[in-house]
Amino acid sequence: MSLSIKLLPSSIKTVLLIGAAGILVGTLGIRLATELYWIRFFDNLHWTSGTAAAAIVAWLSIRQAAPEDSRGLYWIALGLSGYAIGQILWDIQTAIGYAEFPAPSDLFYLWLGPCITVGLLLEIRNHASGADKRTLWLDALTLSVAMLTLILVLYLPKRGETPLLPLLVLIAYPITLFVAALTMLTMIPALRLRLGFSLIAFQIALVATALSWMNWNFMALDGTAIDGTWFNISFSVAVLLLGFSLTQWKMETNDDPRWDRWCEGVLRLLPLITVMVASLAVVLSHTLAGLPFVVQTTADIGSVIVMILAMIRQGTLLKERDELLDAQSALLQSQKELAHERGLLKSLVGTIPDLIWLKNPEGIYLSCNPRFEKLYGATEQAIVGKSDYDFVSKEQADFFRQHDQNAINAGGPTINEEWLTFASDGYRGLFETIKTPMFDAAGKLIGVLGVARDITQRKRLEEESELASRVYQSSSEAIMVTDAGNRIVSVNPAFSAITGYSREEVLGRSPGILKSGRHDAAFYADMWNTLLTTGRWQGEIWNCRKNKSVYPEWISMGVIRNPDGSIRNHLALFVDITERKQSEELIWSQANYDQLTQLPNRRLFADRLGQEVRKVHRTEHQLALLFIDLDRFKDVNDTLGHQAGDVLLIEAARRISACVRAADTVARLGGDEFTVILPEITDTAHIDRVAQAIVSSLEMPFVIGGNTAYVSASIGITVCPGDGEDVETLLKNADQAMYQSKGEGRNRYSYFTPALQKKAVDRSAMAADLRLALSRKQFRLHFQPIVELATGKVFKAEALIRWMHPEKGLINPADFIPLAEETGLISDIGDWVFEEAIIWVQRWAKLIEFDFQISINKSPVQFQDAPTRDYWLQHLNKLGLSGKNVNIEITEGLLLEENARVADKLLKFRDAGIQVSIDDFGTGYSALSYLNKFDIDYLKIDQSFTRQLAPDSNDLALSEAIIVMAHRLGLKVVAEGIETEQQRELLRKAGCDFGQGFIFSKALPPEEFEAYLLKQNSKE
Repeated sequence: MSLSIKLLPSSIKTVLLIGAAGILVGTLGIRLATELYWIRFFDNLHWTSGTAAAAIVAWLSIRQAAPEDSRGLYWIALGLSGYAIGQILWDIQTAIGYAEFPAPSDLFYLWLGPCITVGLLLEIRNHASGADKRTLWLDALTLSVAMLTLILVLYLPKRGETPLLPLLVLIAYPITLFVAALTMLTMIPALRLRLGFSLIAFQIALVATALSWMNWNFMALDGTAIDGTWFNISFSVAVLLLGFSLTQWKMETNDDPRWDRWCEGVLRLLPLITVMVASLAVVLSHTLAGLPFVVQTTADIGSVIVMILAMIRQGTLLKERDELLDAQSALLQSQKELAHERGLLKSLVGTIPDLIWLKNPEGIYLSCNPRFEKLYGATEQAIVGKSDYDFVSKEQADFFRQHDQNAINAGGPTINEEWLTFASDGYRGLFETIKTPMFDAAGKLIGVLGVARDITQRKRLEEESELASRVYQSSSEAIMVTDAGNRIVSVNPAFSAITGYSREEVLGRSPGILKSGRHDAAFYADMWNTLLTTGRWQGEIWNCRKNKSVYPEWISMGVIRNPDGSIRNHLALFVDITERKQSEELIWSQANYDQLTQLPNRRLFADRLGQEVRKVHRTEHQLALLFIDLDRFKDVNDTLGHQAGDVLLIEAARRISACVRAADTVARLGGDEFTVILPEITDTAHIDRVAQAIVSSLEMPFVIGGNTAYVSASIGITVCPGDGEDVETLLKNADQAMYQSKGEGRNRYSYFTPALQKKAVDRSAMAADLRLALSRKQFRLHFQPIVELATGKVFKAEALIRWMHPEKGLINPADFIPLAEETGLISDIGDWVFEEAIIWVQRWAKLIEFDFQISINKSPVQFQDAPTRDYWLQHLNKLGLSGKNVNIEITEGLLLEENARVADKLLKFRDAGIQVSIDDFGTGYSALSYLNKFDIDYLKIDQSFTRQLAPDSNDLALSEAIIVMAHRLGLKVVAEGIETEQQRELLRKAGCDFGQGFIFSKALPPEEFEAYLLKQNSKE
C-alpha cells in the first residue's frame, strides 16, 4: 500500500489543500466562537469546503483513471456532486432561517449512497465473471437487509411523534451509505482485490460518513443540540477522504495464495455474519423493555428475509461444489486430452517453417524442431546437450549468447534481426528472432525459448513498400485514393501542395469538394461510366483549390478491385497543368498572333478566311478581303530606325482596327502588310466606307518620339464569291488590286478586276527577268545634260538607267525601279549605276579639262545602306576623283522624317565633298524648315511646274518663289522638263541657275553624250 501524493496533478493538489484549509479554519472557528450564529457559520464552512473539494477532486480523478473504471468513478463523482449541492442548499437554508424537515438539501444529500452503490456495481460488472457477480450481489443484498433490520430496530424506538416521511428520510441516510459500504466490503474478497490506499481509505470514509449520519439522526430524534458538536467535523473529513481516495483508485487483483485463502474464508463467513446481525436485531427487539410491537415485528420480518437469502446463498455454494466436482472430472479428462495435444503440438512444431529451440539458462540446448536441425546440419539428439559454441564461430556464438542474456535480463520477449547461414544447404537469409525467458509456476527461470522466422522476402517487400511510400510522398504528381463509396482515404503531399487542402481536411470527404463548376453533370456521368466500364479514365479537368482559385489538371483515374471483382478503391493521379496550358496558350498565341501588333498573323488569318469562305458557300452573304500595304513605310524604317517603325506599325494596327466592326478580322501578314476580312457583306457601299476610313486614318501624321512620320495606304479589295472561291485565290487577287492602287498614285483603294490578274502575271515575269538583268548586262546608262542657263554650257549631267530587255525592248525606269526596290535589287543596281557613271566622269573630266559633275539618284533604301555609302567613297578615292564630281539626288520625303541618322549620313557625304540635291521639290509634303536643318546644295524644280510655265501664270510665280527662297538660303536651282524656248527664257530671267530637258537634249548613251559635251563646251 503506497500513497503517491507527489505524483498527483497540481490541480488536484490545489483543490485538496483548499478543502483541507477550509476544514481546518471551520474547526478552529467552532472552538473559538461563542455565539450560535458564528458556530453555525463555521460548521457550514468546513462542511462546504470538504464536500465541494471532494466533488471537484472526484471529477478530476476520472481523467487519470483506467478506462474500464471511468464509468464507475463517474457515478461516484456524481454522488459527491449531489452531496456538495445539498450542502450548498443547507447553507442557504441556514442563512434564511429555513428549518423544515425534510428540506431541499436532503434530496441532494441522499444522492451519495445510491450513486456510490451504482458506481461499485459497475466496477463489479467490469471485473467479475457471471457466476461471481450473482454470488457477490447476493452477499451484498443479504448484508444490506440485515443492516437495514438492525438500523430499524435502533431507530423505531426513538420515533416518538416523528411523522413517517421525516423518519424514512432519517433512516435513508445511514442505510444508503451502509449499503454502499457493505457492497464495497463484499467486493474486496469476492474479486480478490489488492488492499491499496484507495480501497482502504474509501471504505473507512464510507463507514465514517454512515456512522456520522446515524449519530446525527439519533441526536435529532432525541432533540439534542447538534450545532458545534465534535462529530460534525467527521462529516467534512470523511467526505474529503472519499474524494481523495479516488485520486489513487486502482482495482488490482492480488494473486498471493495466502490472500486468496483469507478472502475465501471471509466469503464463507459472510452468511454467518448476516445471520448474526439479523439475530442481534431480533434479540434487541425482544429484550429491550418498552419497545413497541412494530419494532419486534420489523426485526422478525428482517430476520426471516435474511434467513431466506442465506439459504439461497447456501444453495448457491452447494451448486458451486457440484460444479467444482464436475470441473475436477473435466480436469482429469483434460489431462488426458493434454497428453494427446502435446503429441499434436510436437507434430505441429515439427511442421512449422520457423526455427524453434529451447535453451537452459546456461545456453545448453534442451529441445529444437526439425527446421532448426537444418541450421546446424544435425539431428535434435545431436544438438541437445550442446551449446552454440559447438556449431558456429566464437563471434557468432557470443552474439547468440548475448541476446539470450538480454532476454533473461528483460524478463520478457526481446526481438532482434540476424543473418543465418544454414549448414545443410548453404542458404543465407535474414531472420527475425524472438527470445523469451521461460519460468515455472514458482517463478524460477527454466531457460530461453527462441523462435526465428525467415524475413528475407518480407524485408525485401518492406523495402519495396518503403520505396513506394517515399515515391508516394515525394511524387510531384498528386495522388488521391478513395474507398468504394468514393470517400477520400489517402492523399500525398503533392495533393496538398496543388489543392491547398491538408490531409486532415479531406480524409473522409468526397472529391466533390474540388469541383470548380466548369463541368456539367453529363461530363461527370460520362467520366464515371467510362471509369467503371473500362477501369480507367484520363483527361483534363478544371478543379477548384481551397482558396477558390480554379486551375486545370491532367488526371488519370483507375479502379482497384477485390478478388471477387467488387470495387475496393479508386486511384487518381493528377498534375497542375496551369503552366503547361499557359505555355500552350503562349505558343498558340505566338503561332497565331503577330507579337508586335497582337493582331492575327498569316496563319490565323488564313484559317479565319477559310471559315468565312465556307460560310459564304452555305449562305447568300458575301465577304470582302482588303489587302493593305503602307506606302513609304520602308523610308520611315530606314530613316528613323526599326524601333520607330515598330511603333508606327502598332499605331497603324490600332487605326485600322478602329475602322472595322467587332465581327471583322484585322490581321498583319508581315512587314507593312495588313488584311481585313469583312464577312456578311450585302452591298459594296459598306466596303467603300471601311476602305476610305482606313485610307483617311493612315494618311494622318504619326508622331514617334518627337519625330513626325507620314505614310499612306494602298488597298486592294477582292470579293467572294465572284473574284475567287478559295483563300489562296482571294489573297492573290487582293494583292494584285493593292498594286493597282500603288500604280495609280497610292493613298487609295482599288477593286480586283480580271485585267489586274494579267498585269500581275506580267509583273511577276518582269521581277524574274529583273533578277537576271544585271548579270546578263541588260542595263544601259544614259546621260541627260544639265545646262547653265546663263551661259548655255554643260557642267553637269544626270545619270539615268535604262533596261534593254531582249524581248520587250527598252523598259522605262518608272516601270522597273519600284520593282527593284520591292525585290531588294535596288542596292546592287545602284552600285552598278555609280560604277558606270564614275568611269565616264573620270574620262570626261580629262577631255574637257575641268571637274565635271554627275548627278545620281539615290533611293531611301540605298541612302540608308551604310556599306553602299562606304563603297562609293572608297571607289571615288580609288579612281582619283574627288567628291565634288558627284551629286546625289534624294527626295524631300527622306528629309521630312527629321531623323538624326539622316543628318549624320548627309554630313558624311558632305565631308567627302559630295553635293546633295533635292529632287522633285514641292511635289510631296513640304516642310521648308528642313532646308535650314540639312546641308543641301541644289533644289530641283519638278517638271510639273516647268511644263505649264507662262507669263503671269501661277506656276511661274511658284517657280520664282522657289528660286528666290533657294538663293536666299545659299542654294542653287535646277529646273527639270524644259521643252520650249519660252520656258527656258522665263526661268533664266527668274534667276534659275541650271536647266534640264528636251530643249537641250534627251538622255543620251555615253558615247553620244560625250560628243554632245565636247560640242557644247567648244562653243564660245
